Amino acid sequence: MDLLNIQDSEIANKLDDLYRVHKIEESDEWAVIREAMRRVVDKHTELLVNCVPTDSEMIMQHQQIIKLYGEGFIPSLLKALKAEGEQAIEEVNARL
Repeated sequence: MDLLNIQDSEIANKLDDLYRVHKIEESDEWAVIREAMRRVVDKHTELLVNCVPTDSEMIMQHQQIIKLYGEGFIPSLLKALKAEGEQAIEEVNARL
């Protein structure tokens, strides 16, 4: 991301996102979210194991859900937002 060419308001938005990410990661609810994601993976892994071998549509649905929640799409999103926010901090410091 090229922060040199963006407006101050866009940098401020990225800093707001960084603040929100920090609040989420420090909250008690974050542990609950991670546990819920783990349980979704466990549930769909069990459903996949017990799925009719010829039901390719259902097999694919379970695999997609397992991949989505197993890879941690929410943590990945938060990580990306955090990286952008940290770059915004560096740009703010450079502009001062």
